[in-house]
Amino acid sequence: MPVRRVPSRLVLALALLLAAAPAGAGPAESFRQGEQAAASGNYAKAARLWKPLAEQGYAPAQRALAGMYAGGLGVDADARKALTLFRKAARQGDAEAAMGLAAMYERGIGVERDRARARQWYRKAAESGFARAQAVLAAIYRQGRGTPADPEKAVRWYTRAAENGHTRAQLQLARMYRDGEHVARNLDRALHWFSAAAEQGYALARKERQKLLEAHPELAR
Repeated sequence: MPVRRVPSRLVLALALLLAAAPAGAGPAESFRQGEQAAASGNYAKAARLWKPLAEQGYAPAQRALAGMYAGGLGVDADARKALTLFRKAARQGDAEAAMGLAAMYERGIGVERDRARARQWYRKAAESGFARAQAVLAAIYRQGRGTPADPEKAVRWYTRAAENGHTRAQLQLARMYRDGEHVARNLDRALHWFSAAAEQGYALARKERQKLLEAHPELAR
């Protein structure tokens, strides 16, 4: 099966998976040095530092190196290597790797498209408390992407993501309460979640919050 080229949007998303590991001795310190190299744009150095760590089974390095292979940063782009490394890290419980693996299954990158398998890995990441995966899983159930729509699950996962500070989940949940979509209409809850996202600097949430207050001035108390 030919390996599909990684879309630029996914490259950017996977690049965000280069998250920091706690500083310390051994693998964590080497990983931190690699992260510093990547942050300065020296991706080749980062890859050199992370490869031996990944081979030793260090999950953060496996996940970070997977992002490098997915985006062709410091190494030749190789979707299959990215998939393998994401899978290894995800099986160790790395939520961000599970998110990356799910995205590749959902888009059919380096592997045959499999939305059921994608949903499985999104759920694993979501159940570990990873807010971005919770928001994606909520959208899948709300939209019925590759599975029958399930409004109850959508609301549950949007709520968990919102409670974990995910601004887009907060915005979507606010809209659902405002419009009575799959929940009882509750303008106080809508205002709460619009405000939560706005306070994190989400301009669209701030705009929609203002519109809500203009339409219902009694909420401003």
